[in-house]
Amino acid sequence: MVMFFTSEKIHARVNELQAYRYQNRRAITNWQMSLDDLHGELKYPDTNANYADIAPGYKWKELNEYAWLRTQVQLPDEKEMVMLFNFGLPGNLHQTGFEGMLFVNGHPLQGLDSNHEEVLVPDKYQGKKVQLDIKLWTGMYGRHGDTSKPIIHEFKYADIAKLDHSTDSLYLSMRNMIDTVDILPEDSPNRYETKIARTS
Repeated sequence: MVMFFTSEKIHARVNELQAYRYQNRRAITNWQMSLDDLHGELKYPDTNANYADIAPGYKWKELNEYAWLRTQVQLPDEKEMVMLFNFGLPGNLHQTGFEGMLFVNGHPLQGLDSNHEEVLVPDKYQGKKVQLDIKLWTGMYGRHGDTSKPIIHEFKYADIAKLDHSTDSLYLSMRNMIDTVDILPEDSPNRYETKIARTS
């Protein structure tokens, strides 16, 4: 008997597995935000700027502007810790997504965008209280963006967790496999039809 919707079922299992890559996940709190009046010319965090408190769920609509986010966090005294960030758009996929640069203690660490939401914490910060600053670009309309709809960014989450390498490896392997199958032609010899044997 042919197993129907095999691809859809595997996609569902892969998506379910993704959350288990992170152990003891919790929020990074006490964020503040300041709009950059210099329109991106400021390269490093300005400690004298006017900041306002924000939290997950906060939204803003500025177009082609820059903003700074900041907080302090006590990092766990453990290896393989990751920080997870999402400041993405809640809707229109034709718009450019969020882009940013993460600074730790005033030094740039890693770029952030919708494809790079995960930041591995360097061992030198392990067990220390650090200053986090994020320079965010608010985006523009994409080539096929609907200019009648405002670009709305949303602070979705900023978390810290421990990466489970075994689960992470399994997730990435399965994700690569199913993504490859999805782009293969239906009549490709490399695309296998999964069947389930009937037992009596």
